[in-house]
Amino acid sequence: MDQSFHQARNKFTKTKPKQALRPKDKFRRQLERNPYGVFLSQMSCCTLTQV
Repeated sequence: MDQSFHQARNKFTKTKPKQALRPKDKFRRQLERNPYGVFLSQMSCCTLTQV
């Protein structure tokens, strides 16, 4: 087909943004926004009781 036709058609199209390496699900995104969830996920377990 005509090269000018393709240029005119693709002039205003945007490229899709690249996806992250691991797509995050809805629960993980909500957990990252929740300060209590972040605190609980960063807590280490007790060395004596493994709790």
